[in-house]
Amino acid sequence: MVHTEPSSINTIIVVTNSWHMLRTKAIFKSVFNLESTTSQDHTKWVTIEYVEVAPGIDDANVLLARERKEKAALEHFLKKTVKEYGNSVQSLHRWLFSKHNAYSTHRLVSSEKLEISAEENSLLLKSY
Repeated sequence: MVHTEPSSINTIIVVTNSWHMLRTKAIFKSVFNLESTTSQDHTKWVTIEYVEVAPGIDDANVLLARERKEKAALEHFLKKTVKEYGNSVQSLHRWLFSKHNAYSTHRLVSSEKLEISAEENSLLLKSY
């Protein structure tokens, strides 16, 4: 909404690979259902289309590891993350830049991580 509202964007096309699509949809649905500082209901004026592309991973073991990691990340998102960032754009913004492992320094001192074996981690590294 930080970008869609000021730009009057009413259609978003999200392109991602097959192993990431379920979590991507869950995240977009959650974010676009948050309360905004404006009184606009995003679900009524923003259309989101999802385009799934091939996984881009040739090694079946690497793909399987990536799919397992995504499943665990989706479960974590649905059970914990959504509750952590609350129900408004402001609370999401605050959470994103203070707690999210990719966007904050919190990850540097946090011991909370998805439990991934060294072997699984080795396979996952090949998927980037």
